[in-house]
Amino acid sequence: MENFYSDIVAVSVSYNNFDGLKSLCENLLSQSLKPKKFLIVDNASEDDTPKIKELFPEFVVYKRLPKNLGADGGYYYALSYAYRMSDFLFITDDDTLYQNDALYELFSGFLELEKKFCVGAVRCAWEGFEGDKPKEVFSSVWTGVLLKSSVIKVVGFPRKDFFIYGGDDEFFTRMTKKGFKFFLIPSARYLSRPSGHKISYSIFGKKITFYSDIFRLYYSIRNETFIYSRMRNKDFPKVLRRIIALSLILRDKRKIKAILEGFFHGILGILGENKNYITRRVKSV
Repeated sequence: MENFYSDIVAVSVSYNNFDGLKSLCENLLSQSLKPKKFLIVDNASEDDTPKIKELFPEFVVYKRLPKNLGADGGYYYALSYAYRMSDFLFITDDDTLYQNDALYELFSGFLELEKKFCVGAVRCAWEGFEGDKPKEVFSSVWTGVLLKSSVIKVVGFPRKDFFIYGGDDEFFTRMTKKGFKFFLIPSARYLSRPSGHKISYSIFGKKITFYSDIFRLYYSIRNETFIYSRMRNKDFPKVLRRIIALSLILRDKRKIKAILEGFFHGILGILGENKNYITRRVKSV
């Protein structure tokens, strides 16, 4: 199929990842259905990220934040700007690449499903996904998602007070609770997606995966607890069991402290950037 530009705007938040952004720009421009623009929100990077506009002057819309606001602060500002630019937004992390027909498959899948359902968004499948039919989902990471912009007018913006981790989960949970359907499209695939900063333990035959860095562990536990204690009450016991298991198997007292503080702050709704869990090098996604 011949490449052509769509009315889709790609959106990403980035921090200190110039090389990754360059590869992503090239990947998006190689899509059979190319975005008309790529909005990049720079979380106050200290590398060559501002130069990305010079490399792709007609394609990139570059916005720089005065300080690193974390992924959730970044996506709050990104989507609050982007939803006015186009009817559809393709949201992606800055370190993920896609098969060259991914956007075409997502957009085609959306239009087909919209004939039967009130669809708010569709997302890519990951490498190794088994299945060939669209599957309804209720949450997602930001990356590889095609979102209808008008959804934002109903659902609102992402929560910037999550700082990092969970803002995507909270947003899409809110979206589905408002009655919008969300589907995974198996024919649209990631070409690559990093696994992040996670490690796994096996306990009683079950794998428990969590963030290895203390500050990441705190924010992920806190925000997950907040979401599940308020928005997904029936699944909250699963979260509680995982937190108890982590507290029992970990030997690092600092990590146990981060888990417990994250849990109680999530229950109490104490959000925002925590001065006890800060690093100058927080990756934005």
